[in-house]
Amino acid sequence: MKKILTLILTAAMLISTVTVYAEGEIKAVANSDDHVITVSGDMGEANAKRRVTVTVLKKGLEESAMDTLTADNIGENVLGLYMAYTDEEGKYEVSFKFDAEAGEYTAVVSGPAKEDRHSTVFFNPGDVSSVLAELEAARKAKDTALAKAVLDDEEKFRSLGMGKQDDEIYTVKYTDLNNEDLSMLTKYPEPYDLAKTFIGVYEEMCVVHIFNSLESTGDVLPAIVTCDGVLGITKTKAYEIYSGLKNTSEVDKKMQ
Repeated sequence: MKKILTLILTAAMLISTVTVYAEGEIKAVANSDDHVITVSGDMGEANAKRRVTVTVLKKGLEESAMDTLTADNIGENVLGLYMAYTDEEGKYEVSFKFDAEAGEYTAVVSGPAKEDRHSTVFFNPGDVSSVLAELEAARKAKDTALAKAVLDDEEKFRSLGMGKQDDEIYTVKYTDLNNEDLSMLTKYPEPYDLAKTFIGVYEEMCVVHIFNSLESTGDVLPAIVTCDGVLGITKTKAYEIYSGLKNTSEVDKKMQ
């Protein structure tokens, strides 16, 4: 499998993906490097070209707190109010700078009617520079144990913008990784000056883990599709030709 992995990673390139939402779904993503939170979702076509409001509640409060807000307590319970308009399909995206302590916060999206209200919880990374400094020290020292010690800390892990340790990245959880996998993080030739730099290497490491774990060439094609966010192979002509072959046995032999 390592031969096919080398071929795949050589051909890999980053591609952009389009997020598809179910009606009423809401998503919040925190950028660890610039502390910008982006809330996006779909209010449905019935709410096309309508105003939406994103309310960020004080740490520890849930959506139900919206029902008890008054002119007297809004200042202490709401950290920010942000407005935008949906597009012709009812989709929206709101981005805002959010400087607050690390931790989980609730973002509530309100539409024209109360039943259009939805919420999600996002993790605000806080100051990620100290975490990156620790990972950079591990990279310079090529110390896998030190890198693992940093990532074993749930809050430090989440501050990088990768979600929780038990969230899947290309079907791989942090707990699935071993020291050999993690050593890839300390072999990266460039400094970890940004969280997005580290995330990119971490995602590639997850892809390497997947391909090193494959048991047969029959597992290659599904793995390529699963990891395409990093590999970018399914849009290439070579993939189109290979996936359209009636008999791939000769090709598969050469990839073993």
